[in-house]
Amino acid sequence: MTFKTRFEELRMRFKERVSWLLKRRLKDMCDYDAEFGQYISLLQLREKLPPIPPKALQIRVAGAYYPEFFQHGRDMFYDIENILKTQGLSAFNFDRILDFGCGCGRFLIPLSYLMPPGKLSGTDIDEQAIQWLKENYACFNDLSVNGFAPPTKC
Repeated sequence: MTFKTRFEELRMRFKERVSWLLKRRLKDMCDYDAEFGQYISLLQLREKLPPIPPKALQIRVAGAYYPEFFQHGRDMFYDIENILKTQGLSAFNFDRILDFGCGCGRFLIPLSYLMPPGKLSGTDIDEQAIQWLKENYACFNDLSVNGFAPPTKC
């Protein structure tokens, strides 16, 4: 067998293997998309599908558009909670909590799943983000736009 023949044979086997892997990966992706779509449809049927901030607002807040947007907000809360615990405190015992620089709710929205949203207030210089929160999450105690310099209007 010549080098060229051997090379062509290996190339064909490689193409077949890549083709098989791609087909399998596409099938896995289709299964994942179907399962994800089913979860979404169940939440919609129960009217429990919460609004998600528009991509542009998320990018302004986080610098990117990515799946863990709200998870990072929740993680920030637990970081703060751990700091409070070192002083014998807990955010769960506070009467009210202000998210200063709340943007479109990366921190407030996940926090509203952990405690009554009526305890939560937010302020930000981004009027569009505050307006979106007001329209989609009226459950928060107070949402306001603050200026670029003190004093704030909270």
